[in-house]
Amino acid sequence: MKKFLLTVLAVIVGGIILSLLPFFIMAGVAASMGDDTVKVKENSALVYNLETAVTDVESNDPMAVLANKLNGVDGPSIALRTLLDNIDKAVVDDNIKCIVLEGSASGAAAASVREIRDHLNAFKQSGKPIYYFANSIEQSALYIGSVADKIYVAPEGNVALYGAYTVQPYFKDFLDKFNIDVQIIRHGKFKSAVEPYMLNGMSEASRLQSQRYVDGMWNTVRADIASSRGIDEKVLDQFVEDMNYADTKIAKAVGIVDDCIYRDQFLDILKEALNVDKSKDINKVAMTSYAKAPVYRPEKTFATRKIALITASGEIFDGSNKSDDQNIYGDDLAAAIREARNDESIEAIVMRVNSPGGSAMASDIIWREVKLASEAKPFIVSMGQYAASGGYYISCAADYIFAQPNTLTGSIGVFGMIPCVKRAADKFGVHFDGVSSHSEMVPSYISPLSERQKAYFQRSVEKTYDTFTSRCADGRNCSQEHIDSIGQGRVWIGSDAINIGLVDQLGSLDDAIAMAKSKVGIEGEANVVTLPEPQDPMTKMLRQMGMETKATIGKMVFGETYEYVNRAQNLMDKPTIQARIEEDLVIGF
Repeated sequence: MKKFLLTVLAVIVGGIILSLLPFFIMAGVAASMGDDTVKVKENSALVYNLETAVTDVESNDPMAVLANKLNGVDGPSIALRTLLDNIDKAVVDDNIKCIVLEGSASGAAAASVREIRDHLNAFKQSGKPIYYFANSIEQSALYIGSVADKIYVAPEGNVALYGAYTVQPYFKDFLDKFNIDVQIIRHGKFKSAVEPYMLNGMSEASRLQSQRYVDGMWNTVRADIASSRGIDEKVLDQFVEDMNYADTKIAKAVGIVDDCIYRDQFLDILKEALNVDKSKDINKVAMTSYAKAPVYRPEKTFATRKIALITASGEIFDGSNKSDDQNIYGDDLAAAIREARNDESIEAIVMRVNSPGGSAMASDIIWREVKLASEAKPFIVSMGQYAASGGYYISCAADYIFAQPNTLTGSIGVFGMIPCVKRAADKFGVHFDGVSSHSEMVPSYISPLSERQKAYFQRSVEKTYDTFTSRCADGRNCSQEHIDSIGQGRVWIGSDAINIGLVDQLGSLDDAIAMAKSKVGIEGEANVVTLPEPQDPMTKMLRQMGMETKATIGKMVFGETYEYVNRAQNLMDKPTIQARIEEDLVIGF
């Protein structure tokens, strides 16, 4: 009896502990994330690890922060605005004497990299030096690091220049193995987002547009690296063609790097530059911590006039989801734009768009709020890595659009995908039957579409495409015929998009903010208010724990194929009519 009572007591106590565990975790997170001011010592180096993930949204993931804190890492990521502000702040910080770049690869997207380079260049132009050392250097990191005064790589490392490429997985055979049919209705010969489910490789139209933006991306990267390093662009092309990435001596000979040395030698060079005795350590402050270092900047002291900075990052979904800051939900983003429009203290709005698109309905809901807001006050869009399909839909009503040269945009097209599992059900002896008040009125996943149903969905797609092109024509002050001629689902790179009227100017988020200030007559600094507001950390943490449990069980059951099984499930869950580019488009630069 005593043993039984002890067991019951243990279960009760255990249950209480488990129920309070999230609160203990949050208490630990709060302690680890305290607002302790970072004191920068005299004669310090600001250290930026290029591998740090750079996001459009400020990360407040408590689990990730706690895990990193326990491992001695400042944080899992850094927001682009924070990173750029840190670099600018270091220019006027007398205690910061130089910036040191570390890391072999870049944690920033291609379009963000361009903005980071611009701010590092401004730091360099202020007279303060930048040094870069890594054991190996990937092309993405070299693109940023090429602005450094000196670049060093370990003698046995790599300098990986490989041009630009795009890779897309195709699932037709995979779906056939599971006896799943995907019925596709689309408008736009370039609308290649559906091709992975209907083909085993690129269509000629997809290959044409992909080659165009891949070449455009490489042209930008090559020109910027060559300019920063003072070498001929042909030298970089030849380096790639000869596959010399494993020979650091060749990289040094052609001027891509300055020398091949070990870390201890680099530290000696750095100490000499900073007049630090070789027996002493260099004063360092991490880029991820530097935001907490107070630096007096007169232009920021009396910034009272407000501009809203709205972040639209991730795939576009219907409805609301307050705990997911990695994607866009139509009702939530629309509410944030509406809040900025109705707030009389906010004089202008800048929306940072980094989205491949998604739900056509949610895109239209967001578009409506953008249009209303642009009629009430200046509304400027800054495009990041992607602002394509639905990402362009939500941008087109803005007063002015900035894009980076390597932004992927356009993709003005629409498609619908309806999976059918009849073959799979038949194989396993599962059969469906039922009745309906009207024939063929409710399409389902259990039988192929009839001709009438196909015609219905085609009309829906055509209607959505007509609306999409009409919205774009209205926003860009051109004819719908012109939009159709550059639409058809075709993806454009920013440097081409400006020539066909999809964007107004090549520029950064800073340029967009500067224009917003100019339109309302703000001189000096503005008080930039970020919307939507950060989400509740507890709710987000519990949701992520649930998602991780689901993924763990899925991997136990399906092994390495879980990712593809999960894709099939997601295909069932997605809205029927979508405006988005390829789901798994991998772009290397």
